[in-house]
Formats: sequence, C-alpha cells, structure tokens
Amino acid sequence: MQTVRLKDWRLWAVSFTAWTAFSLLYGGSNYAWHFAAGHPTSLREIELLHLLNCWIDAFLTPFVFVASSRIVLQKSNWLRFVGIHAAGMVLFTAAHTVLRMALYPVRNQFTGEIASASLDLAWRMFLYSLHSEGVTAYLSVVVLAQLMWSKSEAQRRALAEEQMRRAAAEARIEMLRLQLQPHFLFNCLNTAAELIHADPDAAERMLFSIADLLREIIGGMRSNTHTLAEELEFTKTFFSIEQLRFPSRLQLTIDVQDSLYCCMVPTMLLQPLVENSVKHGMSQTSNGLVVAIDALARDGNLELWVRDNGRGLPAKTNGKNGGTGLRNTRERLDHLYKGSHMLAISPAKGGGTVVHIVLPRCEEQDNQALNLVSASEQVDADDF
Repeated sequence: MQTVRLKDWRLWAVSFTAWTAFSLLYGGSNYAWHFAAGHPTSLREIELLHLLNCWIDAFLTPFVFVASSRIVLQKSNWLRFVGIHAAGMVLFTAAHTVLRMALYPVRNQFTGEIASASLDLAWRMFLYSLHSEGVTAYLSVVVLAQLMWSKSEAQRRALAEEQMRRAAAEARIEMLRLQLQPHFLFNCLNTAAELIHADPDAAERMLFSIADLLREIIGGMRSNTHTLAEELEFTKTFFSIEQLRFPSRLQLTIDVQDSLYCCMVPTMLLQPLVENSVKHGMSQTSNGLVVAIDALARDGNLELWVRDNGRGLPAKTNGKNGGTGLRNTRERLDHLYKGSHMLAISPAKGGGTVVHIVLPRCEEQDNQALNLVSASEQVDADDF
C-alpha cells in the first residue's frame, strides 16, 4: 500500500466525513430508542453528544490508521502485532476519555446533573469507553487498515506478475524476431551463391539488394512492428531478389486500400509468406508464378491475403506446421495479439495457396501499446 501520511488532507477528510455520517445515523437511532422507551429527550442534545464523541474518534482515527498501515499482521509477528495494538487500544481509549471530559461536561444519565471532574470519574469513563471506543472504534480502524493493505499487496503482486509475464513475452518475441532474420539472410545468400557462376551480373545485383535489406533489418527494424507501407516495401525488395533467380517467371501484385498503409503490422510478416509461395510454387511448376498481396479493412480489423497460383503446399503442411518462417510468424502473432488474430492457410480456388491473416487494426499513432520492445533496447546499426 502506498505510504499514508498524517499530512494527507484526504485522510482527514474521509475520517471526519465517515464519522459525522455515523454520528447522525447512530444519534437518530438512539433518540428513537429513548422515545420508544418512554424517556423522551432532546434530539439536539443526543445528536450533539454523539457528534462530539464521533469527532473525537475522527480526530484520533488518522493517527491509528497511519500506525496500523506500518505494522502489518504476519505469521512471524502476530504476537508483537497483538501486543502493540492492545497497548494502542488502551492509549486510544485514554485519549478519547481526556478529550471528552475536556470538551463537554459529563452528565449523569439518570439525574441529568453535571458530574464534577475527578480521577474517579475519569477512571469510570475510561472503563465505559474501553468497549465502545477501544474495541469498536479502534479495532475497526485497525481492521480497515489491514484490509486495505492486503488489497494493495494483492494488486502489487498481480502487477509484478503481469510485468514478469510481459517481460518474458517481450524476450520471447525478440528472440523470435532475431531468429527469423538470420534464417532469411542465409536463404538470400544461398540464392546469391547459386548465381555467382551462372550469372555474375545478376549475382552482383542480388548482393546489392541483400545489402539494402540488411541495412533495413539492422537500421530500420528496431521494433516488433512497423507500418504496412514499410512491410510492403521490404517484401518488394525481397521479391526482386527472387526475380533474379527466376527471370520473367515471377510476378508480384499488390492491392491495398490507401487508408491502410499507415496500419501497424509485425515486422517481416509478409516476407516469409511470400518466400514460401516462391519456394513451393516454383519447385513444382515450370510455368510462371504470380504472388498477390491484398489488404482491406473490415469490422475494425486489418485483413491480409497472400495468394499464389502454384500447385499449393504439400499435403503434410497445414495451418499448424510448416517451415521456420511460417512457424515463427504464427508464434510471433500469438505473443503480440494474444488470440485476437487469425492466420489460416488453405488451397486457393483454381490452384495454389492462400494465407489469410486477420489483425486488430492499429494505426501508427496508436502503436505504443503494441510495440512491446522500444527502439532504445535494440542494437544500434552504428555498432556494426
């Protein structure tokens, strides 16, 4: 629980408000009891007396509450806890008795006469108040302070556990992102190696394109998400590398609503899917391959499709397995969107494969909550 201080005016305001309300209710109830018992008395006198008693309690309550919030009941200190509050209850009752006698004359409840102040009267009032003030008022404040501490401690623990879970999720997402990048780069370098002897000029152009992608990965992809426009640009650069491997046999089409280019998507979301389309599509056909990327907004979501006109994925491949890129993509989406997304792979009409992705629509300015790892935590490109 946040440290409570006596100088906090809210503590005093709550104390006096609560005790005043209790005084009015209890005083009215006491007046009704006297009236029903045939002992009519002044409502003003009863309310004034109860208000005085309750305001004394209201004055003492913040001291008890602050002290109680610093002495928490635990298994290891229960004996000390009981001893401290037993002494506190006696001090509270004594202070209440002294203030009561000093502020308002004590009347004999049977004769109505004002009693003269004396040690004997003080002792009798102390014993009388030990139950009503010491047990009832003091222990009520102590119990309230302990309950508030328990609630605050439960919230603190829940927050700490959530922060630990979030840190673990962030670490897992970052590991997946870093795992995907070398997988992607190794594939590109293997492609370039295949062309070095067959077509040196194409291999050189490919290496320049790979260098551009590497600069983008190291210098640009500092977070787990970026705009759809950036993702499409990255994917197009990758596809141009694949086109060097298969001249005149690969075609990429993109159909995206203009308003969606600023939507946030995970980095390297589309590239592994396009890579799968080329890998499986071109390995099973000698004809040209068309890969289409479509995006639209529907029901507050961003929907993406990656289609190809190849022969489709192998029969053993479904929505729950696949290569490193596909498994990685699915797992990153699970961590980032916590089940509020969809990734489905199915045969396309007329042949080929279609990957359908549904993400919560998040504009660039709303990205802070989704972008779990800040740029300051990423490796700076200048370090390389």
